[in-house]
Amino acid sequence: MLGVVGIAALAFLMYNHAVTRTPVTTAGVLLNVIPVFGLAFAVALLGKRVDAWQYGGAALILAGILLFSEANAA
Repeated sequence: MLGVVGIAALAFLMYNHAVTRTPVTTAGVLLNVIPVFGLAFAVALLGKRVDAWQYGGAALILAGILLFSEANAA
């Protein structure tokens, strides 16, 4: 149990370190990816079933990030 807590704490430290070094707009947009990773890990590690609404939500999040990155590149 202690190892899991330590890994979680290390992940938050790395996240906080990365957020301070990225622009605010980029960090804000990337926060929206957290549910997509949660969904992916639930499917991969726990064998959860995904319905159309969840696929649609993940697709909308990824499309928004793609649009943001294209707008930033221009």
